[in-house]
Amino acid sequence: MKILFVEDDRDVARIVKEGLSSDAFTVEIAEDGNDGSFFARSYEYVTSLTTKIKTWKQITKFGQHALLVEKNMISGKYTSVVNSLITRI
Repeated sequence: MKILFVEDDRDVARIVKEGLSSDAFTVEIAEDGNDGSFFARSYEYVTSLTTKIKTWKQITKFGQHALLVEKNMISGKYTSVVNSLITRI
């Protein structure tokens, strides 16, 4: 299964890619929202992951599935924040 991860921090992108790849996912990295939006429209992914609300809006605007994630600074784990955002929007 192929996942798009949109992240401008190369170290974070590498760590997430390594983690997901070890779980048998194919991960492609886009370094900014414009590239991420282009990739999401041009290629087929199971989902896209991003840490930026603007990028999440760009990708989902075209009907693509995307998760907005944030890093928990204590545990170092990434969690989805989409559900909490939807209730606020």
